[in-house]
Amino acid sequence: MLKTRLLCPFLFLAAAMLAPAAHAGAVTYSFGLTGVDSGSLAITETSGLISNITGTFDGLTISSILPTGGGSIGVPDDEFFTTPPYLDGSGVSFALTAADPDGYGFVNLSWNSVLSAYYAEQSVTSANTGGVAFGPDSLTLLSASAPEPGSVILVMIGLAAGLVMRSRMVQGSSSAR
Repeated sequence: MLKTRLLCPFLFLAAAMLAPAAHAGAVTYSFGLTGVDSGSLAITETSGLISNITGTFDGLTISSILPTGGGSIGVPDDEFFTTPPYLDGSGVSFALTAADPDGYGFVNLSWNSVLSAYYAEQSVTSANTGGVAFGPDSLTLLSASAPEPGSVILVMIGLAAGLVMRSRMVQGSSSAR
């Protein structure tokens, strides 16, 4: 009985210590892209930086994210904001699995603060050699999902505490007979 009384507070203390880490990981946001361009994007970010992008752009599959900095189309910084506008003026650059009918296979999607809209700079090369800007576009948040390790831990601790309480009740009822 003494062990049970010591175990329950320890379990709840462990849950309280681990719960704040629940949002420390990556979050994936699903977007719909409409306007001059169209598509569905899944952007994964960690601590405000985009680490991955998947989905479709103008009917073509996105194959990979391009490196940040001056070597890629649009000079992307991959910064992500959890409220609109989700991207800044440098945006995110990515490659498509194939070129579109105009020969463009590389895209930089960014926010134009002067025109208050998203624009897609498209190019035949991934290099920052200047591309053609298409827009305006709208980026609509469809959903966001984050793994919740803290919640899983809390459920496990709750189940453990329930089992401890149940075993105490079973022990109490068998000794009363």
